[in-house]
Amino acid sequence: MSDELALLAAIFSHPNEDTPRLVFADWLDENGQPERAEFIRLQIKYHRGSDTNPQAHARLLHLLSVHERKWLGFEVECDVEWHFRRGFPEQLTTHIRNLLEHWERFAAVGSLRDLCVTGGRKRAVEALVQMRWAPSWKRIIIHADFAYDGGLVGCEPMIVSLASCPRVAQLEELNLTGFEVSPRAAQAIITSEHLTPLARLSFRSVVWSSETRAILSKHFGDRLRA
Repeated sequence: MSDELALLAAIFSHPNEDTPRLVFADWLDENGQPERAEFIRLQIKYHRGSDTNPQAHARLLHLLSVHERKWLGFEVECDVEWHFRRGFPEQLTTHIRNLLEHWERFAAVGSLRDLCVTGGRKRAVEALVQMRWAPSWKRIIIHADFAYDGGLVGCEPMIVSLASCPRVAQLEELNLTGFEVSPRAAQAIITSEHLTPLARLSFRSVVWSSETRAILSKHFGDRLRA
């Protein structure tokens, strides 16, 4: 394993620590990549709140606009948004159809932790739960497109599919936005052994009864966010 790969492996193995990233920045300086080293250090300072002046922020935007494709290793499509944190791409926002189409490319990004997908429909979500998820993924946000699937009829199977997916056990947070949560869907959630380890189950702009919300609140306590 090369020095670069070893340093990246240390970063991916300890995603919450800054030290491996700063060590990698030093290596980049020593190996002719000062712009990327600067970007990592600036984002770490920004994350810590120690450098939030407009000039530093403008410099970050400039570096990313010039080097994003190179640092990702592939072309950035117009319908894909990457969010860099502390120097590395950690969040991907795209349509679920695009995620499935370019699955291998996105799954190979070792620093990716958060997925935010739009256009959630029954068949697409059913396909999503059948794929091999990268172990680094810790947060998934799904925006339902339930108008296409007929409202509650479409949302219920999506929630049941997610609740029965063993891969969700690796997540720290599952966020469902724009869903209708039926009593059957709520039952699937609270009886799912895969959702038990979640640190946070979030619902945004959902339609549910007070009884359904009470059932979920009783089961998840302060881990439920709505």
